[in-house]
Amino acid sequence: MFSWWRCKKNIIASDKQLKPCIDWAYIKNLPLPPKPSFVEFYFVYVSSFFKFPFGIIIQQLPFAKKVRYYER
Repeated sequence: MFSWWRCKKNIIASDKQLKPCIDWAYIKNLPLPPKPSFVEFYFVYVSSFFKFPFGIIIQQLPFAKKVRYYER
């Protein structure tokens, strides 16, 4: 439960921080990647704590790559 709350808190803080950049991109008509769902963010967040074998498997899945791309 704590990890769920912590992940949600991190996403909200990130969204607040990126709001001016996203608004600027919309004004300039720049393409933005679609935002992954919270569940996808959560699985990638949890898998960063477990390196072997669970974390390694999760990091190779397509949705994990989508989350990392969105974060960049």
